[in-house]
Order: sequence, then C-alpha cells, then structure tokens
Amino acid sequence: MKKLNYFLIILFSFSCFNLNEVCLAQNREKLKATGEVIGFDRFASLTNITSAPQSQTIVVKLNKITKGKQSQPYVIVVYKSWKGEPLLPEKIFNGKSKWKFRLAREESCDSTLEDIVSLKNTEENQNFEGVSRFEWTSLKPDVADNVKLPCYILGYKDYKMIK
Repeated sequence: MKKLNYFLIILFSFSCFNLNEVCLAQNREKLKATGEVIGFDRFASLTNITSAPQSQTIVVKLNKITKGKQSQPYVIVVYKSWKGEPLLPEKIFNGKSKWKFRLAREESCDSTLEDIVSLKNTEENQNFEGVSRFEWTSLKPDVADNVKLPCYILGYKDYKMIK
C-alpha cells in the first residue's frame, strides 16, 4: 500500500505542469487557513537538484480556517514547484512566524507521522534507527504516530507571511 502511495505522489508530481493553473483548478477540496510550520523534511533540499518538479514536505499546525473544513489541527503540506520557481522561504521553517495558506486536498499523500518522520529501507520495510527525516520547530504534534494526517498540496504563491 505504501509503495502505491509513493507511486501516486510521483505520478501526481509529473502530471501537474503548473500547479496553480492545472492542479488547483480541478475539483478538489480547498482550504484557506492560517497556521505555523512545526516540522519539515530536512533532507528535501538534497533531492531538489534537478529540473524535475521540486518538493518540500512540512507539517502545519492550523490556527484558524477561513474557508473549507478540517477537523484535524495538524496537516501534512507538500509544496510543489518547478525549476526556476522559488523553494519555500527560510522564514517559514523558523517555527515563530504565522502564515496564510491556500491549499488543495490530496488524499493520496495522507500519511502517519511514523511514515513521514522515519527514514526507511522500503525494500525491507526497516527503519534506520536514530535517523529522523523531520526536524521539529516546536514540540512534536500531540498525535499518535499511527494516526493518518490529511495531506494538502501547496502551490507557488499560495502562501504569505502574516506580519
């Protein structure tokens, strides 16, 4: 099942040429919210060195929802950009700033914290002990590791820092 999820994420990545115009225009559940980034994949920048779609995974604690519905206070957000489009700004990772997000629901990347935080050998389904992909900017979410968190896609220019 996990291999299918990864395949779908990769397939989704290559099928969206311009995330704002193509993917977000589809009939997907939209969510406008404010929140703060409480964790991020610290190894994402190592893979973002080609002209292929760039990707960064963050965990956001939602503070206020202005449009849409979401009962879970924590969500996984995958930022997608193309070569030439900026990666997420460094300020987003400091855990101190609040942000406005415009998100599109993507159920195929719903994951548990256990799945996104640990480095795993997918062929043997083993964890690499003591190695965490994620860096937490504040306390780890008060959610059991086996609870699936909803996943959303964040496009270029779909975020803004609240001053």
